[in-house]
Amino acid sequence: MKYSIIILLGLFISCKTNRTTTNLDSKPSESLAEKLCNQFDDNIENQLKLQMKLIQEESLKNLDEKINNESNPLSEINVLNYKTTRDLRKNCSKYKIKYYALGSIFTRVLDIDNTLNNKEEDEIELKIENLEKEKKVQLMIVTIDDLYPYEGITEYSIEQGNDWNVGKYAENGGLIVVLDKNDRNIRLSTDNKLKKELTDKECEEIIEFLKPLFKEKRYTKGLNIMIDQINQRI
Repeated sequence: MKYSIIILLGLFISCKTNRTTTNLDSKPSESLAEKLCNQFDDNIENQLKLQMKLIQEESLKNLDEKINNESNPLSEINVLNYKTTRDLRKNCSKYKIKYYALGSIFTRVLDIDNTLNNKEEDEIELKIENLEKEKKVQLMIVTIDDLYPYEGITEYSIEQGNDWNVGKYAENGGLIVVLDKNDRNIRLSTDNKLKKELTDKECEEIIEFLKPLFKEKRYTKGLNIMIDQINQRI
């Protein structure tokens, strides 16, 4: 599924520069999930094909407007697919797919909760890319609006980091950062390789340093400082 999404990106790739603000709300995913559930049979391969087909169709809507707004196609597709999958897992008993496929293993920011505008997301993407080049680690940031089906941010971070293979392709490992504004919580979870360089104690120290900024809703500044802190400690 993820590789089909990558093919779709060829239609948008020339559009990605510094953008203004374009974010998906939950309505397209709810509508897609309902349409998909009504059309699903019990075959998992058929479900994958149908979901990919409708995700592509939805992503191609208003293409001229998206080009003019210089939107981020990878981000929009990933968020739409994530929310659609979550809605299906919540409400469609026929749904058999148990993971959230991402459009690229190089996804650095999954802004599900619309915490960042497009310019801010680009800024953080570039900062993470520079960290990866300098320290050979993988970093993924997720802003979450709903932890379903997990009970807490710790379980979510560990399970999703494993499902998305965060750190698998990095020389020195990787970490996933999950920001949950609703519960005013943030979690840094490292894989076993990076844990030797960035300990649990150091992760907690970074979180404590960020809390005042997040309390003031200065999320972009906090995330930028967090990346700097991670860079300094590994």
